[in-house]
Amino acid sequence: MRIGVNLIPLRPREMGGAEVYVRDLLAELLKRGGHEYVLVTADYNHDTLPEDSARSRRVLFVRESGGAGGKLHRMVLALSRRLHHALVWLQARHRRHVPAALRRVLRPPLRWIVAGLEAGRGWLRGRHQERRADSLRDLIRREGLDLWFCPFTNLEPRIGPVPGVITVHDVQHEYYPEFFHPDELRHRRHFYPESCAAADHVIAVSEFTRRCVLEKYDVEPDAVSAIWEAAGSDFDWRGARARSPIVRQKYALPTQYVLYPANTWHHKNHQRLIEALAHYRDRYGEAPTLVLTGVGQEGQARLESAIESHRLGGLVRMLGYVPRAELPTLYAGAACLVFPSLFEGFGIPLAEAMLVGCPIAAANVASIPEVVGDAGVLFDPLDPADIGRALAAILRDPGLAAELRRRARARAELFSPSRTATLTLEVFERVVRERPTRGRRAGREMITVEGVYDDRWMGRETVLALAGRALVSVEIEGELSWIPPLAPQELAVQVAGQPAHVVSLSTPGPFSLRVPLPPGGALPGAWEVSLTSTRTFCPAELGLSADRRDLSVQLLLVRARTQDGREIVKTLGQTAVGGGS
Repeated sequence: MRIGVNLIPLRPREMGGAEVYVRDLLAELLKRGGHEYVLVTADYNHDTLPEDSARSRRVLFVRESGGAGGKLHRMVLALSRRLHHALVWLQARHRRHVPAALRRVLRPPLRWIVAGLEAGRGWLRGRHQERRADSLRDLIRREGLDLWFCPFTNLEPRIGPVPGVITVHDVQHEYYPEFFHPDELRHRRHFYPESCAAADHVIAVSEFTRRCVLEKYDVEPDAVSAIWEAAGSDFDWRGARARSPIVRQKYALPTQYVLYPANTWHHKNHQRLIEALAHYRDRYGEAPTLVLTGVGQEGQARLESAIESHRLGGLVRMLGYVPRAELPTLYAGAACLVFPSLFEGFGIPLAEAMLVGCPIAAANVASIPEVVGDAGVLFDPLDPADIGRALAAILRDPGLAAELRRRARARAELFSPSRTATLTLEVFERVVRERPTRGRRAGREMITVEGVYDDRWMGRETVLALAGRALVSVEIEGELSWIPPLAPQELAVQVAGQPAHVVSLSTPGPFSLRVPLPPGGALPGAWEVSLTSTRTFCPAELGLSADRRDLSVQLLLVRARTQDGREIVKTLGQTAVGGGS
């Protein structure tokens, strides 16, 4: 079996547990015989992935570092991210440090700048993804792949010539949308449900995540498997306790401290942890030192404000980014790991702590109880007093702490890269084996559209995937804009690889196409319909807007009809915006 792995989204050292998962999974898969792997890479990660061998080959697909387009993309991305962080910082401090008059002056232009840059990111990403999806389909065919694996949730392309499997790490945005920037939230709400619906199988990193996928998305229960993650193979836990004095001396840490390794995202709940520390101090007259590692993110301002307001500056040590080689020793020297996160798809720090034998005090939410089992003390992460209670249970009872260390080491055996790889390979083999007779798309009614932007504009080509054994036709409603370079327009419609039918659009305005679906299809009850336009325009080149996409027509709705007169309708985009603006 030839397995393609989409590694284009992998940004080294920026993706936390998802990167650990993917690298360890690849390493384990490549140790085993029987299959070949094609690793589809980008220039920012190509050299960090396993070198070519008899069983594995890298294909450099995205070259972002070269050319004006790549430089512009990186510049827009970096500037918008920095300005967004600056705005978040300003919002956290302006009431105390910025005069009201200046506040009113600064806020609108800053928001306007960030909004403009986010829009630029949107059209750059959309333009790249549309072209990339077409090329990825060609690559899959050219490489003769049997399976396409996307380990970072997004199934790209949605519509592929071979079975597709994705890994979902969490669906936090469905439960805490307030923790996400609007641009990221729109992106997730678009690709998560479509990827889960279009994939032939979904791997969830915990049973909790599996339940979330089934609750939020249109997926059959037998099409989702829970496969636990593991601590990274580079997590050198053996001998960590003996090395801990060296690291403790390096960071000037006391003999007793509580550890929380997490970037300061809002869902990591640092603020309530600080409140819990203050509650502990007020009740017991003293409190342990809290050691925080990780990079400052959106929750950093609230964390610093909480430390200041509770006068805990002397008890909180923020180490920032700590080299991964030093993490095992920090766990080994800690009195316990405290893990107050509000949402985790899995929670790799929990598995890391267990390997070292570090007692755990953790939130009783999401996947955390599933992973911790009997190796920790659970608490309500919304109640600082209850967090303090759990810390006291471990810190003030040496017998319980010793028992938790024993349980942790025993439970750690359940989480290993080898086990993850074995179960993942079983999913791959089952999907390929069962696809001809039991493809997900052939067994349910579904419409998936690729190549249409959020504002309903189509580029040069759009591909529809239709599923349902009772389908007989598909209707496409759209609009040809009153822009001279677009008319007359011709759309070439091709169904299931048959000769294309050309539809002429001579008059701007609404149009409707009806396409009969021939018996059969790519699989029983599954069809692929492509629309290709003969004319496109660039709004920026015509002076209509700053939009530099190549656009053709707007597609508003896709309606599939069944033998018994039913309709399956998919409305496209959000709101149509004339001129591509």
